[in-house]
Amino acid sequence: VLVNVLTRTGLWPGGEEFARDLRALFPQIVGVVRTASDRRSLAAGGKVTTLQGRPYLLERLSGLELEVGVGSFLQVNTLGAERLYEVVLESLAAGAESRLLDLYCGVGSIPLLAGRALRSVLGVESDRDSVRRADRNARRNGARNVHFERSDARRSLAKILASGRQFDRVVVNPPRAGLHPTLVQRLLRLAPRRIVYVSCQPPTLARDLALFAEGGYRVESVRPVDLFPNTPHVEAVALLTREGG
Repeated sequence: VLVNVLTRTGLWPGGEEFARDLRALFPQIVGVVRTASDRRSLAAGGKVTTLQGRPYLLERLSGLELEVGVGSFLQVNTLGAERLYEVVLESLAAGAESRLLDLYCGVGSIPLLAGRALRSVLGVESDRDSVRRADRNARRNGARNVHFERSDARRSLAKILASGRQFDRVVVNPPRAGLHPTLVQRLLRLAPRRIVYVSCQPPTLARDLALFAEGGYRVESVRPVDLFPNTPHVEAVALLTREGG
């Protein structure tokens, strides 16, 4: 367990003592951090400091050991995530010479799993903490053919197109808002043989799949994975293949 205490900015007298007492009461707590912000949302960010212990969890998933910080993204249902990633890897159907681009890669779980069997993998993520963790996770798991870049997905794809780099497989795992139309158009220009779209919001997935279909991709399958039992939420993995490719 990693505890993140959200407070207002400024001094917190007794904060370290509080963290020490909390860990003494609950030995399963590996660390206590403080996020100082004058906003009421963790999504708004803030200054993170370590009060006691270490500022990250070590999650074991599909044979990987992943470092996850308070601002990092990783699916919270570990067993469900393992099944989700199995579906992603099955959908990629990649060979040893394949080159994979993963947009919105979080702490690197999909790139590191896929990289076991591929020639090279590039993961792109805009969150600074997640990219730092992804780099450390690559070293932790001995992945020398997997690299990470901190960048906005649209900007990164524009650079890739300008450089002429080729990827025959792409994974996208965007937030609920889905993909920006400009990003879809740039993916169509990149023209990978397969695109695997991981979605947590069916309406935006349907909207984006229609754009890919207009651009010459065929929707081969959409497979739901229930990571949040007894809720209306569902993850979905869509496989798109390029017609004539």
